[in-house]
Formats: sequence, structure tokens, C-alpha cells
Amino acid sequence: MYNYDFPAGNFSYIDNIGLGNALSEGKGSQSSYKEASNLIGFFGRLTYNYKEKYLVMANLRHEASSRFVGTKQPWGTFPSVSVGWRISEEDFMKEIGFVDNLKLRAGYGVTGTAPDELFLGVSRLGYDTRYLIDGQWVLGLSPINNPNPYLKWEVKKRNKCRY
Repeated sequence: MYNYDFPAGNFSYIDNIGLGNALSEGKGSQSSYKEASNLIGFFGRLTYNYKEKYLVMANLRHEASSRFVGTKQPWGTFPSVSVGWRISEEDFMKEIGFVDNLKLRAGYGVTGTAPDELFLGVSRLGYDTRYLIDGQWVLGLSPINNPNPYLKWEVKKRNKCRY
């Protein structure tokens, strides 16, 4: 809701937005908005270590979002893998007293992001301009977007190395 030109005093939109004169003069506006989306996903992880020295971890996410309604590929698959070497468990490190835990780790992974907007995969109509028809103002419909059935997850590939 949008209103302005409030009477003098300590009034503002917080106190009562209906007190502004713009709304009563037809200059203010009212609107509402509601949005909801769903996400479904499956996640799997495998871990392996050999003698607490050599470590491997693999993850796999498989997700779909309602933001991809009308697209050909609403599902995205996002793998990741990391390997680690706990150097502090090696025999040559046992003599070094000031090092408790030293590990080298490297990984690669893919993440996915769904679009911020809803229903980009289908055609949509929305109310737009008012038109004077037979002496009455009628709110007209117009296209909001063209369908994009080839919309996919935004994919980012990352490498990491830690020590």
C-alpha cells in the first residue's frame, strides 16, 4: 500500500496508512503479493579412510524446484569429492612434538542455484494498464514473459585446497 500527504502532527504510515490524503484522492495505490516455492532433494554421502591417514569423501545431491515448472529439466545433479591426507599420522611426523594434527585436503564440487523468479518456464499474463472502454476503466492483461522450457539450474564448479 502506498499513501502520502498525511495530516500535520505525529502521524505516519506506521500509525495508520489510511490517514494519508493521497489514497482518498485516488493518487495512492494498494497491492498485494504472495510467493511460495518448494524444493525436493535427495542426498547421499560416502566416506572412507585408511588407517586414519588417507581420507576420501564423495557427495551427491539430486534436487528439483517448483521454480522450474514448465521446463524440460527441473532436476539438477550436483556431485562433489574431496581427498585428504592426515600428515600428522605419518611415522616421520611422530617425532615433531609441537604438531598435533596436520592435514592436507583438496576437493572439487558442483553447486546449483534455482532462479529467483517463479514460473519462468511457462507463459504468464499480468494486469497492466487501465483502458477506457464504453465509459468504464477496465484493467487490461498483457504478457509478462515468454516461456523458457530450456531453463536450467545455474551451476558453479569449485576447487578447494586446505591445509
